[in-house]
Amino acid sequence: MPHKVAIIEHLDELTEEARMVGACNTVFLRREETTGKRRYVGTNTDVVGIREAFYRNVEGAEEVSCAFPSFPPSSPPAVLFLNT
Repeated sequence: MPHKVAIIEHLDELTEEARMVGACNTVFLRREETTGKRRYVGTNTDVVGIREAFYRNVEGAEEVSCAFPSFPPSSPPAVLFLNT
């Protein structure tokens, strides 16, 4: 996990998921339309993966208002997903 945090200072921008979790596991390039400048954008795909797995596999997931995942304390993406 230290690399997921250390990379942040080298990026131009973060997605909302990466910013909220405070960790980046994927970097992609985005080109500014007006200047053509390349921007390095960090995201955290764990949040999306956990959210999608939950909604696709839990019947009535849209109606769940609270859940207690069985993840180690070092799993902020799971906690973030449950708060969004």
